[in-house]
Amino acid sequence: MKQGDNKRADFVLVRAKSDADLALAEARLAAAASTAHASREQVATLRSAVMNAQPPSVVPGSPAGIPQPAGPGASPPMNGGSK
Repeated sequence: MKQGDNKRADFVLVRAKSDADLALAEARLAAAASTAHASREQVATLRSAVMNAQPPSVVPGSPAGIPQPAGPGASPPMNGGSK
């Protein structure tokens, strides 16, 4: 092989490695952008749920302050919830 051919082959290999490094960097960037987008959507969903949530009703005498159904027709559990 001629000396000029070796230099050309070296150049082609360096260029191929650079192209591969760039492709990997772009793939990682795309994955990071996708993860960030999904995270932003999750935060927005959770924030909306928190902002729209009503605090649970706690019936006096319920065990350990566990939220119980309260409202018309609802009655607190008898004997700590056991029958």
